[in-house]
Amino acid sequence: MIVGLVCYKKELGASIGYIKALFSLKKIYQCKLIVFGNSMTHNLFRYCEYIDESLDLGDLENGMMQNQKLQLEIINQYHCDYLIASTAIKTHIRFLLSSNARYIICATKLLTLLSYRCKTVPIYFFNKYRNMRHEDIMLHFVRRIKPKVFDVHIASLDFKDSMLHVGETYKTRAQEFLLQSLESVRIHLAKSPKHSQNRDTTVLTNSHLPHLKSMQTINPYLIMINPFNVNNLFSLTMPYWLKLMEKITQIPQCIPLVVTYPQVHKDFMEKINHYEGNLSSLIVFANNDDILNLVAIIKEMSCLISPSTGSIHVASNLHIPTLGLYAEWDTGRWGTRDNRYVFIPDIKDKLDSYTQEKIITQVLDILKSMIESKAIDSIKIID
Repeated sequence: MIVGLVCYKKELGASIGYIKALFSLKKIYQCKLIVFGNSMTHNLFRYCEYIDESLDLGDLENGMMQNQKLQLEIINQYHCDYLIASTAIKTHIRFLLSSNARYIICATKLLTLLSYRCKTVPIYFFNKYRNMRHEDIMLHFVRRIKPKVFDVHIASLDFKDSMLHVGETYKTRAQEFLLQSLESVRIHLAKSPKHSQNRDTTVLTNSHLPHLKSMQTINPYLIMINPFNVNNLFSLTMPYWLKLMEKITQIPQCIPLVVTYPQVHKDFMEKINHYEGNLSSLIVFANNDDILNLVAIIKEMSCLISPSTGSIHVASNLHIPTLGLYAEWDTGRWGTRDNRYVFIPDIKDKLDSYTQEKIITQVLDILKSMIESKAIDSIKIID
């Protein structure tokens, strides 16, 4: 059996939501598994052993007719028994129906009901799907292929085995950056009278980094903070994200870290430079838009604090503790593994100072509680 998943949108959160479905397809049906995706999914799934091929078809969402012809030719080369559609948009379903796949697995719509080649899941017709997690809806699509076989095997799967992986190059790059950054923080804290006494120390070693092999540093909690959110406006304004970062530096052994990307890096650094508080212990990783650099950094974190966006779903997949700054209604479809949230009552442009200060206080209280209850671990560069 040959099964293909077609990724319509180039979105990190949605792509993470496909992982359980992809893992289940391989483990339950023992099929040849193809991801027809984009440049991001091509890279994101590169080291997932349960995926046979991860292809970059370009922009499926906004593809021109000429591009669609080439995309269709690539899909048809695999003679799929099943294509799983990640959206029910009519133009996309028609595109998939023009392929040589035997069946299309998709959401129930009028168009799909009229085609004998469509095996549908009624996600828009029953309340049980209304607040179902995106990743669980995708599992229902997997079940539609062979329901009885799926039901027999699904409970025995260990989804820990579906976690994202990165190659040694990415792992080493992330560890080297963190070791160098922690050394800079250690030097800074050593110069600060308030941190000069009663500081736990440990030796972090890395066989790939002999020049840092005996570096001595504090034993910190690395708290990744993601203030960037393109698709969801329920968040803090940037001045209050910076204030939250400063407050986290004041919690013993906590060091905040932010991963930027080219579209936001310059503006973010300018805001840091103009910030009147003290962010000298903040670590900033300037990513080059390579998604696996982000995955490699998140793997090393103690905790991630983020609005509802891709990074928090990466952390959930990697079993890194998360604290989501969410609209309450968003926790159904796009909730996290931990179900740990501070709810934001309105879009960021409508939040007053009092509300944002209150949110920061709640975040800090929860983070301190997580540390006290040992719900998060201090940093370990090497297992």
